[in-house]
Amino acid sequence: MGTEPLTAYSPSGRKVVMWRTAADGPADAAQVVVISPGMARQMRHLGPVALYLARNGAVVYGYDQLGHPGLGEGDPERFTLGAACEGLETVLDFVTSAEDVARVSLVAASISARVAFRVAATGPAVLDRIVGVVNLRRSAREVFGPDYAAMAESDLPDRLRFEQWEIDPRPLWREQRAEDWASLGAAVAGLREVTVLVVNFVAARDGWVAPDDAQRAFAEGAAGPRLIVEIPYAEHDLGRNYLVAALEEYESLLPPSVRDFDATTRVTMTRLEERFLGAQVRGGDAWTVVVRPPGLPMAYPLRRTIFVHPVGDLVEAAKFLGPEVQTVAAAPWSLLGRVRDRFALAGVSRFTELGLSNIFRVGGSHDGIYPLSRLVRFVSMEEPKSTFGKGGTVALDQTELLRRGRPPTSPSRRQQDGPGRAAGGADGSARRGAAGSAGVGRRVEPATRGPGADRFDLLEITLRCQRRLNAILPEEEGYDIVTVGDALNAMSRAVVRPP
Repeated sequence: MGTEPLTAYSPSGRKVVMWRTAADGPADAAQVVVISPGMARQMRHLGPVALYLARNGAVVYGYDQLGHPGLGEGDPERFTLGAACEGLETVLDFVTSAEDVARVSLVAASISARVAFRVAATGPAVLDRIVGVVNLRRSAREVFGPDYAAMAESDLPDRLRFEQWEIDPRPLWREQRAEDWASLGAAVAGLREVTVLVVNFVAARDGWVAPDDAQRAFAEGAAGPRLIVEIPYAEHDLGRNYLVAALEEYESLLPPSVRDFDATTRVTMTRLEERFLGAQVRGGDAWTVVVRPPGLPMAYPLRRTIFVHPVGDLVEAAKFLGPEVQTVAAAPWSLLGRVRDRFALAGVSRFTELGLSNIFRVGGSHDGIYPLSRLVRFVSMEEPKSTFGKGGTVALDQTELLRRGRPPTSPSRRQQDGPGRAAGGADGSARRGAAGSAGVGRRVEPATRGPGADRFDLLEITLRCQRRLNAILPEEEGYDIVTVGDALNAMSRAVVRPP
């Protein structure tokens, strides 16, 4: 991995300083990326992004904007979007010439996204926006408070403070009055001129960029392919590791127990050992994150210690799994569909969405088995037929079914001439159908074959069960018998329920 400093000059003669980062050996010329930093940021602030892209085969150019903190020329206090646009165009012209490519990928962060819209409309760039600002006026109100764009120039303060950087608001105010850079409508208009792929990474906890603004801008400015990707836990400054941000939040939501001397020693030893082995280690008072290649033996001290093993494809993790790995959790959950079968063959017995590992669903396996059944002998005492349990519909009396000539193996509909009476007999004692004698268990052909004629008719049995239950259950106990009719199949369910 190597980094090379480079210099170019804008049409106005101002110096633009760049860094070129690429892996050792021949590079893939088709993967050339330019990274444009956000407000008050320099190329070093997006160093992790540049390093990640370079390690995956890209040639990466970072630069400091004109009229911005850093190595670029210009007065940082008098920053304008026009100067930022001039600097980005200078870099793109240099890169396409130096790398001999017709198109590059442009990664624009925060306020640089507004500049990138304009450049990508006419320039050689496929646009990736990191927490890109679309409604600059709204974002400025979130950062500074008052709506300075609506004020008269004479009412503007002399200086605005953004983090450690002081800004004179007048150059930006005059630029906005001459040309609309700040409104959401201007962002939509700019996107309508961009026909290349645009990907926008939205931080879930971004207090400066509203997700609804991004959705609207992409929907109304869809002149080409568009994609919005939400990054969980992250804030506007993606330089902050969102895994660390989540661990810090849980440190307050779920404070850890007090460590004893042995537990503290185990965590400390793990951090020292991993650093000695070349791993990246980050740690707070109550958590540790270790980033290193998979496969090396490790001592796991628990105590909110997370090992991160980067892989090119999630499928590669299968060779590190075995029966000792009970649960695999993933985010987004859809990732599991692609790796489930391979991981299961490796020995994993449970798959769930990230954040649900400690919640076991009813009926799920534990370590691939149902261990309770191996430890006990199950004995069941079942409720009477008047109790409706899981899957129950009506209280079935098998003797009554046989008396009525309705065995479950012969579901046919008999002729009826009244509730509780069999056809061919005034009091139901003859038990004969229209076609003649029908002995017990013998099929009786229906006279007509309308809808549901061949279905098992439970309507009359249900009514008789209701009458029997009404006679058995005392009214003072407050039970209610409710019948829900189903007009489609002439069936009903008798439900016994407490008030």
